[in-house]
Formats: sequence, structure tokens, C-alpha cells
Amino acid sequence: MEKIVPKTILIVDDEQRFLTLLAEELRVCDKHFCILTAENGDRALKVLESTPVDLVVTDLRMPVMDGYDLLSHMKKRYPGIPVIVMSAFFHSEVAARLRDLGVSQCIEKPLSVNALEEMILLTLPLFPEGSGGVKGATT
Repeated sequence: MEKIVPKTILIVDDEQRFLTLLAEELRVCDKHFCILTAENGDRALKVLESTPVDLVVTDLRMPVMDGYDLLSHMKKRYPGIPVIVMSAFFHSEVAARLRDLGVSQCIEKPLSVNALEEMILLTLPLFPEGSGGVKGATT
């Protein structure tokens, strides 16, 4: 049996109740996720500086440092970390701006935790590269 490699996921959202609920639901969905949270982009950067992270799931509209500024910093300092953006405000300008920042995965709010989990599993393989397990983007 293949050994599953746990993945560390940082979820960034300023709505504390939503953030807590989403983190709890993802922990229940998949015990192989280590979930970290941050309530804005500035706090997310502090987490990224101190902890290895495999994936960031972020909102766009937040105080202190919004998702766009976080993505811009990540593109320069952490280009290998994949990002899933969640927002209730998607339109063509947002999509173009996100493409410029290197984001290819987006999910609309309100979101289904199952849909987000599927997106995460497609983005992050739970098995080591070349092991014959789940295939997906590498980190």
C-alpha cells in the first residue's frame, strides 16, 4: 500500500466564522490535510515565512492585505506554491488579473466544501511523485 504524504494547506479569509467552518470541514473531509488559517494576506505571509505550505486557498477581498497583494508577493517569493482563489466577485477583469498573477484555479463563493476538496485533490497529489498514486500538479 502506498504511503500517503500529508499536505499542508493555508486558508486565507477575513470572515472568521467562514474560515473556521471551512477549516473544520476540510479536516473532516480528508485526514491527510494539515489545515492552517490566516485572516488576511499579511498574516498569510507570516505563516508562509515560518511554515512549509503545499497549497494556499485565498479570498480576494480582505482588510490589511487583500488577496491580490498576497498573490503578488507569492508570485515573487513563493512561485512554486499553487493557489486556489475563492471569491463571490468573479468577472472577466478579475479572471485576467488572476491569470497575470499565475492563478489557474478559482472557485465561487458560496462554495461547496466537496467541490473545493476535489479541486485540492486535483492540485495536490497525496502520493509521492512517480508512486502510481493520485496524479496532479506537483509542488
